[in-house]
Amino acid sequence: DFFDYAVVIFGNDTNSNYKILNVLTRKNIDHNNFKNDDTIGLFNQRYTKETAQKSNVRFMFYNPHIALKHYQHLLDKTVCLNSIKLIEELESKIKTREHYKAIVPTLPHQILDGNVCKLDNLKQLFKTNNNRFVLQKDNGSGGSGTILYSGQEIDKNGQYLVTQYCENSIPINTHLLITKNEVIVMPSSIQIIESQGNHLKYKGCDFIGYKNIDHELQTKELNYAKTIGEDLQKRGYLGIVGIDSIIVDEEVYFIEINPRFQNSSTILNKCLVEHNLPSLQEINYYCFTGKKFDFDYCDVDYSSYVEGYGEYNRAFQIKPIMTLDYNSNIDEIEQGSYKRTLIFDKSIYELIHKDKTETYKI
Repeated sequence: DFFDYAVVIFGNDTNSNYKILNVLTRKNIDHNNFKNDDTIGLFNQRYTKETAQKSNVRFMFYNPHIALKHYQHLLDKTVCLNSIKLIEELESKIKTREHYKAIVPTLPHQILDGNVCKLDNLKQLFKTNNNRFVLQKDNGSGGSGTILYSGQEIDKNGQYLVTQYCENSIPINTHLLITKNEVIVMPSSIQIIESQGNHLKYKGCDFIGYKNIDHELQTKELNYAKTIGEDLQKRGYLGIVGIDSIIVDEEVYFIEINPRFQNSSTILNKCLVEHNLPSLQEINYYCFTGKKFDFDYCDVDYSSYVEGYGEYNRAFQIKPIMTLDYNSNIDEIEQGSYKRTLIFDKSIYELIHKDKTETYKI
């Protein structure tokens, strides 16, 4: 109810004020694939321009960096913007890792040009017999630009942030809401990561599974996230931000910052709305305007798994969010071109996806 209009890539055609790309084009488009940038860009430009003609319209972008780079003509009508200098520093995986390694634990890493990222070189640099490494380009989201490397050909242009691949690790994401006086730490989730074509792709979030992590590790992870949030606050950052970490051998290591809403924001919002609390978008707005709001901790009993890009997108069919509970019949789950499944119980998730061996690994 916070928005009167929406220009979005995915959704159901339930409101005439919503312009939805997958409805208008009758296909689902992978927004993390650069090949779709032109289609998405033209769609967004057309309908934001159309919406901007309405009186008293204000925009809130999912990713403020996109607004700052590509929608300068809308900036006087856009709310919740941090400085582009700070946003670009935070979106640089290399600059951010270098900055926060002095504040919270980070994995040992090297910053290397692509032409020296060869398996023998990496094994020598890291003094290891490990044959797998994680190579991250300086910018990217949803797993784009993150490579599980074991000697294959890679793009030799640019720099990579290189770490050893950690077996049996648990990647974590935490939302923060930052005001001038407070850092609000939201419930965390396990990030579901799968290896697809040697790229580590984001495939969902597991808030339920996070609750099964050792309490001391949870406390440590949340304290580190808050420490990072307090540093961001000192740097002048306001509003929503995501902190990615990874648990390895009973320690929590910082990975990167997402200065925007995230895929898992959808699941967290579902819980907030059901508990009659303000949505993340509302709280984000209050962070910038200074409006006081009461927030009670919200226990998130959902997890999500995203399927259906690439070859599965040839057919089009809008599918509503499907919710499973303990009594759901697994056979009733539809196999369609695209679906997002919310799952109450982690054991149900594992039963459905038991063949996905890379789940929970990065």
